[in-house]
Amino acid sequence: MPNGINQQDSQVQGNQDNTAPLRLGKLHYAWIVAATGSVAMFCGLGLGRFAFGMLLPSMSSSLGLSYTKVAY
Repeated sequence: MPNGINQQDSQVQGNQDNTAPLRLGKLHYAWIVAATGSVAMFCGLGLGRFAFGMLLPSMSSSLGLSYTKVAY
């Protein structure tokens, strides 16, 4: 009896060690995560850079600043 239990335990442990990495087609899942993170970072940097130009006219008009004071 103990031999049968040990064989089953070794078979279960063997299956856990032989798992293949997750792949979508021919592309590894890690490349998809890296590409998604890069696109999100570039979008965030682009929005952060150009949002200041859209907010500057309303800020300067509400504070009553001229173009020379805003540029300084």
